Amino acid sequence: MSGYQQKESIKVDDFVDVDNAEAVETGPTESFEELKSKFDIKKLITQFVIKKENFVFTKKNSLYEDYKLDGELGKGTYGVVYKGIHTDTGDIRAVKQISRKKIKKIERFLNEVHALKTLDHPNIIKLFEIYEDTENVYLVQEMCEGGELFDRIVENGYLSEKQAAELFLQILQSILYCNKNRISHRDLKPENFMFKSKDKDSMLKLIDFGLSMSYFKVDKNTEKSSVVRMKTRAGTAFFMAPEVISHDYTESCDMWSAGVMLYIMLCGYPPFYGENDQEILEAVIAGEYDFDDEVWDEVSDEAKDLINNLLKPEQERLTPKEALHHPWVKNRDKNIDVPNKHLHRLKSFQKSKKLKKAALTYLASRTTDDDISEEMQIFLKLDKNRDGYITLKELKEGMKEVENIDEIAEILKGVDIDNNGAINYTEFIAATLDQDKVVNEQMKMKDAFKVFDKDGDGQIDEEEMRAAFDCTDGEAFKEIIQEADSNGDGKVDYEEFKKVMQNV
Repeated sequence: MSGYQQKESIKVDDFVDVDNAEAVETGPTESFEELKSKFDIKKLITQFVIKKENFVFTKKNSLYEDYKLDGELGKGTYGVVYKGIHTDTGDIRAVKQISRKKIKKIERFLNEVHALKTLDHPNIIKLFEIYEDTENVYLVQEMCEGGELFDRIVENGYLSEKQAAELFLQILQSILYCNKNRISHRDLKPENFMFKSKDKDSMLKLIDFGLSMSYFKVDKNTEKSSVVRMKTRAGTAFFMAPEVISHDYTESCDMWSAGVMLYIMLCGYPPFYGENDQEILEAVIAGEYDFDDEVWDEVSDEAKDLINNLLKPEQERLTPKEALHHPWVKNRDKNIDVPNKHLHRLKSFQKSKKLKKAALTYLASRTTDDDISEEMQIFLKLDKNRDGYITLKELKEGMKEVENIDEIAEILKGVDIDNNGAINYTEFIAATLDQDKVVNEQMKMKDAFKVFDKDGDGQIDEEEMRAAFDCTDGEAFKEIIQEADSNGDGKVDYEEFKKVMQNV
């Protein structure tokens, strides 16, 4: 891969935050929660909803009480990534240690945490927990053991068109989902896509949201929302769109980066080259590239056409949705009918009590791809437009055995526990977990109970439920307790919790 050997991310501007005039430099002594409070304008909501982000906790205890660090996985600009083994469960995680001294711009760090907490897609890395001590903050993430897409390209020189198409489909899915949630990654490159495992057909995971930005702003005074153009020159020179270099751009910059990635995947070298960053950026602005090398003789015209339509000026560039409909990409999956056992699980979840739905959502948020590979593939195939959500229309297409549209609508309503009108990834996994298996795994049951038993007294009360969710509706929490409180003492003990989980 001539001209593309440097793996370190080149941040052309050191996040001088033109995007957000309220960015604040902070010292290393504040706690994560104190830092977060400076930027967190999240409003409490009146309706009770359950979200995956409710279960990404900032732990008060030491990381070393819960995890044993077993070797270094890699180093970055801001810290080290270790292999972590949970001392109780044996779960293997990637622990990203970030030095407080190197968090010069707290906005950038919080961008990453916010993105990882809220984004919920099979092709995006999962964040489980956050720990902190006086010197470091630790992000406990999903373990990816298959290496970087960069390494796969280097190892082979370049990828076959079939390989590239299968991987590029996943890249587009991750971009579309981010854009659907008004987040631009701003540093897409092969180093920031990891393979979940060493298997040939392993899933790709988008990582490193340190330069990501929400381009959907809410005015604190008027509470009006708007989409804003971004100004900060951020990213890595090889993959930076021309408009990013000019400090005025939209989320479309990610699609330019995707076009550069596809070019590299198919030939092994970048479309724009220079001996240093400045020369690379000048080449990007000039916008001249070709398919003259003999390696391109074996690449289809459709693939070249897709690249051409991604490396266009911003206004003419394909969107993720349009790229997914390009002939080179579309129709790579067959239709699917939801298997009977999963249909039964969806119906069962729909009718479950709120406490059980919350507990299953927590357990779903802790799963790995190996635990739920079948359910994950069903979700991806039901999601026909690949935006990361299953709509009523998509659910109907996958549930041909259910002829009554009202029944399907009721299933969607019961599974859509964050009330956004569609089924997201964790909701689908929570609803299709093998409940018979889950309730017989004592360690998982106790773990789920402890999530709500905040003070550890062996009982869950209204205040503890209130602490777990961002909701001002006190009646909702009273109802949750009453549904499970079989002895009428106003609290839910572990035996009552088990009965709820077992539908007794």
